[in-house]
Amino acid sequence: MLNELIQEPIFGITLTLLVYFLGLFLYKKEKKAIFHPILMALFIIISFLTLFDIDYESYNNGGQYISILLGPATVALAIPMYRKITLLKKYTLLILLSTFLSSLIAILLTIGLGMVFNTNLLLLISMIPKSVTTPIAVGISEQIGGEIALTAGAVIITGLLGGMFGPELNRLFRIKSTLARGLTMGITAHGIGTARALTEDEQEGALSGLAIGLMGIFTAINAPIVLYFLRLIWPL
Repeated sequence: MLNELIQEPIFGITLTLLVYFLGLFLYKKEKKAIFHPILMALFIIISFLTLFDIDYESYNNGGQYISILLGPATVALAIPMYRKITLLKKYTLLILLSTFLSSLIAILLTIGLGMVFNTNLLLLISMIPKSVTTPIAVGISEQIGGEIALTAGAVIITGLLGGMFGPELNRLFRIKSTLARGLTMGITAHGIGTARALTEDEQEGALSGLAIGLMGIFTAINAPIVLYFLRLIWPL
């Protein structure tokens, strides 16, 4: 009976929603980054599947339906951007320049740290698109010879850390500019960061959502070029 229930899509859907809303409840109550709902969901679901020896495919029979909502959720980010279109037009050049440079710096910093710590080549290449939202990051990783699973993991960790601590770091360093705060969240923490930014301020969320798309475009352009010139200087 239990095995039959596990194979049903309702199992994966129910488990995902229950642990997410549990994390959301704890996060709102305790106001601590450790209770971030996505982090809680990852930890509890992985622990639950491991404890009861449930394979990922069985869970994903229902979990995949949650993933389908990623597309509509991403498109929905256009709503706050449309509402703040006047602001976006006013700072178009600044936004383009900052996201382009951020993309380049993120790539160079990843490569630099990889060299310092003598990181495995496959891991290093796979981590280059870590500051880009998952669908785009996976495409970039395939293009430059990375491992998709490693890239997806790096993207999730990056997004979680940014979503958990981004606004707190902005307050710690007294960054009061809405433009800077919003772009920072989208540039460093993509979708998860944007979701957090929207809870802080709609204008920040709009800027963060725009930064996601621009980071994807610029990283897709910059990553292959940087790797090409890097191989000329230092054979990988």
